[in-house]
Amino acid sequence: MATRKKASLPPSHTEDDLRTGLEKAGGFLHEIFARLPAILKVERSDVLLMHDEIDQGARIQSLPYWLFLFASCGIATMGLITNSPAVIIGAMLISPLMAPIIGLGMGVALSDLYLGTKSLFNLFASVTVAIVTAALITLLVPLHDDTTEILARTSPTVLDLFIAVLCGLVAALSSVRSSGENVLGNVAPGAAIGVALMPPLCVVGYGLGSGFRGEMMWGAFLLFLTNLFSIVLVSSAFYYFIYEGYNINRLVSLLVGRRQKKEPFFNLLSRIPLWQRIDESLSSRKRFLFPLILMLLISYPLMSSLVLLKKKTDLRNFLSGELRSVSGLQVIRGPEQLNYSGDSITGSILYSSDQDNDSLEEQIHTKLKQRFADVEPKFRLIRIVGEADLETLQKAGIPDPAVEASNRLEQALLLTDHIHKAMMRRFPPEAGLILRTQLITSARGIDSVQIRYAGEALDRGSLNLVGATLRQELEAQGYAAGEVQIIHSGSIERTGGCKERADLKSELLPLLDPLRANREIGVILLLRPGTSIDADFLKSFGERLTVRYNDDAKCQFRLTYTRLP
Repeated sequence: MATRKKASLPPSHTEDDLRTGLEKAGGFLHEIFARLPAILKVERSDVLLMHDEIDQGARIQSLPYWLFLFASCGIATMGLITNSPAVIIGAMLISPLMAPIIGLGMGVALSDLYLGTKSLFNLFASVTVAIVTAALITLLVPLHDDTTEILARTSPTVLDLFIAVLCGLVAALSSVRSSGENVLGNVAPGAAIGVALMPPLCVVGYGLGSGFRGEMMWGAFLLFLTNLFSIVLVSSAFYYFIYEGYNINRLVSLLVGRRQKKEPFFNLLSRIPLWQRIDESLSSRKRFLFPLILMLLISYPLMSSLVLLKKKTDLRNFLSGELRSVSGLQVIRGPEQLNYSGDSITGSILYSSDQDNDSLEEQIHTKLKQRFADVEPKFRLIRIVGEADLETLQKAGIPDPAVEASNRLEQALLLTDHIHKAMMRRFPPEAGLILRTQLITSARGIDSVQIRYAGEALDRGSLNLVGATLRQELEAQGYAAGEVQIIHSGSIERTGGCKERADLKSELLPLLDPLRANREIGVILLLRPGTSIDADFLKSFGERLTVRYNDDAKCQFRLTYTRLP
């Protein structure tokens, strides 16, 4: 049986046509971008001036540069800690980090190895100094709260990459000279604000100074790398077309003589054989591989962050829709405040309702698993019911107000205890000691939290700072409070019974009463020998009241509040 040969197919020209089309498109785009110097009216003298300015800006020995770096880092760190966007914007405006980054971009574009190396050294030193400075400031400031401004810089996505690319283009444009003047110099501050180089580094320092928090430090540093690599890539491509019409090799060779006379660092590098080989082998094609490879490396974590952000948004919208579908339910603290990771959701949703639905949490968890099989719901739904809304519940038709009041009181006590412990953890020890925490609630939830403390009276600025700290702790714990009121209740040490026939029991009762509400404090009571006081009255405050006698006491008693270990 004769075998049949397969018919051979004619050669396809699809790949050749595609390659030819891409080459034509690339040539067309190259021709358009090559006209940039003419469009921007950049002359030969402007080209030399631009290179000289960028070269000077990348110098490590520049004292004004380091002064601006320290100032911008300090301002940005304090702005992040105090959650002040205006202060952070001010730090962005004076940050000098753009200079070495633009220098690195020009070094890549012109194959100017020395400019690129000098800029890279300057950038490495600047990043190190900024992180260390921010860490030291964090250690000196007693408030280590993860403000919204800090958290906003710990989860970069590919969207931040697009922003950095556009800002890098504006930054490169702002350095262009035409007839000796800046073409777009007035937009440079806007580019500095948009690209935000200093705040991410300060967040890295904050994470280092507050306990080496690796996840926060990596997220913030990834944002900085995104901005850095985007600016280098865009600025190098931009400068390539600006300088393409000129003899770049001749320009760089002219700089060698000047650098040999003025820059010792250049002479040091010139004696290194490896540096000489790299300088000789650097071609126009190879030089762009460096920023391109770096961009590709960071694209994966940025895309992963974007996918996670999309997943968080879908989960948040799903939970919000489920809560809106429940009749009579009012959300106090919603799904936007939950903690979303790749495979779980933690935190608390607070709500008020005229119906006690014990199975609501289980129902929402079940629906969530059905919709998102790879996510484990670990969050809680907490119904907030306060004493002030008893009348509202009675009008709503609750059949047994006495039973409802008992349940509500139990919930209120548990809630108060939980919030009180959170406040005790975050209240600065140098400010004093919390004696009592009281919740002011309504049908809407927690209207305010009143904190009474013993210690030195704080000024208004300190009160605002401590109040912001405690409010952020409440939010981190899953509670929404309209106001945190901090009330001074006197000093930690008190004296009494100094007058003749003083009623010691009446004086001691309000001073010892915090022991009943706060199980984390103790009282040391020093009595003058011979002082007459009801022993059963003192025993009623339990073991956290320590009674001693002091022969040197001028008054009948001296009382000191202490925090139990």
